[in-house]
Amino acid sequence: MLQDLYKIKESRMLLDVSLWSGDLVNMEASIRKTESIADMYHLDVADAHFVPGLLFFPDFIKAIDQKTNIPLNCHLMMEDPYPTLDDFIDAGADIVTVHVELGKEKLEKIIAYLKSKKVAVGLCITVETDVHALVPYFSQIDHILLMGTRIGIKGVGQDENTPMRVKVLKHLLEEAGYAEKIILSVDGGIRQHTVPELRKNGADMVTPGSLVFGSENLDETVAWLKSLACEVC
Repeated sequence: MLQDLYKIKESRMLLDVSLWSGDLVNMEASIRKTESIADMYHLDVADAHFVPGLLFFPDFIKAIDQKTNIPLNCHLMMEDPYPTLDDFIDAGADIVTVHVELGKEKLEKIIAYLKSKKVAVGLCITVETDVHALVPYFSQIDHILLMGTRIGIKGVGQDENTPMRVKVLKHLLEEAGYAEKIILSVDGGIRQHTVPELRKNGADMVTPGSLVFGSENLDETVAWLKSLACEVC
């Protein structure tokens, strides 16, 4: 199923719908509302150490997995994800995304383990980190998540440098020969006025939350998102 996304991204932007913005009391309703338009579901996991607050946990993710066939992207905002990787894999994670800020030693161990389990590997990078930090890992990953806002905080404006960071990262991927092999996604501050610039500069996918769950006309919103053109793809 994930392989299909690499083909689809050549023709339109992908949607990694954030269930953090869904109805946490009735998550099944949020899934039913968006299942026909989501390419992936984005599940934020926070440990209250790497970022403030606590978010999704394995049992909750397992319950979500039992309600949908849409691939699940588990974004682990954790200081030490390695001991709990099996919990998220067993819960149904199709992609496990960890942070490049964890450092080489932790990342090499995590990436090797995920590959041994045949789970897709994502690397996330915060707004504070230079995008060049991702380059050494291009050959080992399937997905890049570029943050447009500080991690673990919802509803804030997108950093103004985000479109340029997307453009630089897209160029680096193309230069290294990985633009078609890695999905470049952006999370944070995904709004009507920010998405066109992200797409224009090379984003293959965005993580919409309130943009879809708060939409008065979801079909119209999704049609607009999928019609946005990429000038460097």
